[in-house]
Amino acid sequence: MKGGTRLQREPPIKSEQLNTCSIEHPVQVQQKTVVMTPAFLFLLFLSLSAIPAGAADDEPPAEDLDVSELIERANEGIESGLVYGDIVPNRQRNAVPCTSTGCKWPKRGRFVYVPISISSNYTKDERKIIIRSLKAFRKSTCIRFRWRRRQSQYIHFYSGTGCWSRLGRQSQGQVVSLRKNGCLYPSTVQHEVLHALGFHHEQVRSDRDDFVDILFQNIIPGKERNFQKRPTNNLGTPYDFESIMEYGKFAFSKNGQPTIVSKEDPSLRFGRSKEMSENDIARVNRLYQCCGNTGRSRLGRQRRGQVVSLGKNGCLYPSTVQHEVLHALGFHHEQVRSDRDNFVDILTKNIIPGKERNFQKRPTNNLGTPYDFESIMEYGK
Repeated sequence: MKGGTRLQREPPIKSEQLNTCSIEHPVQVQQKTVVMTPAFLFLLFLSLSAIPAGAADDEPPAEDLDVSELIERANEGIESGLVYGDIVPNRQRNAVPCTSTGCKWPKRGRFVYVPISISSNYTKDERKIIIRSLKAFRKSTCIRFRWRRRQSQYIHFYSGTGCWSRLGRQSQGQVVSLRKNGCLYPSTVQHEVLHALGFHHEQVRSDRDDFVDILFQNIIPGKERNFQKRPTNNLGTPYDFESIMEYGKFAFSKNGQPTIVSKEDPSLRFGRSKEMSENDIARVNRLYQCCGNTGRSRLGRQRRGQVVSLGKNGCLYPSTVQHEVLHALGFHHEQVRSDRDNFVDILTKNIIPGKERNFQKRPTNNLGTPYDFESIMEYGK
């Protein structure tokens, strides 16, 4: 494409290349002898001293950039094939959240096993950056990355044209591009992996208008679609300015002015996280049901003591603690209260078989309070 770059496709992968590192052989260069006279050295010194400090590199170092700036810089030359800055679109998924149409990775027992392979074009140190970034998921979620063997659905990391991914599990395998020079940072690796797990950007979530203003007049022409709102499943988590999926305040700015502004605090700087936030972790755990039955309690005071189970490793949050303690104090779920039929419909046909009893109405004492969709005891949609 004239004036731009198309998405580069990784060449076919041979099975013996999946888990190996390539060793680049040095190119033999014919040496030539250069004689430097005193006059030449003096002129060279003058030319170097005339260069102002920092003039050789006007751009800030990569470690000072937020994740959206890193991605925007790496993908700058790509003029077709990406939406929202770093997502390869799937034309079949339209506006429906992909996690409701089969793009979640399957769970076996307690864990979600995701096969991966890493291109042999990366050096050993570059591979370590990717692997270390993936280990963060093991510490706080039930996602377990495993080396791919013969699985047809997997994630393949390679050094493509920039930083990009598709949204969610793909039927023929998921390719994640992490360009060597520009994308190999924990923040960008985790950002693209969260896309591959089914998560969108924070600033396009369905309720974003309650928290931020999008200043379209400051956006680079043609990049406005990167800010189009999506019908996301927010999994009962709040809008998170610390999310690794949140773009920076000046993302895709044409004039150095903000493109995303916090409604509560217009001066707030955000999108600068270097790793997943607590809410990012909570969303993975909720979408993939990582916490399972690790949070449970009996209802009310028990004669021989009350045991409250609260799981560790990414499942311990103020919300779960308060939820289980309210059970221990005698309170039931909001969606089973005696007057719930006046406020909600329970779509039994969509419930997992065997889980229908979780929605059975109870003869609760509502204490004169209204039905509360914001209650910590209300289950998600």
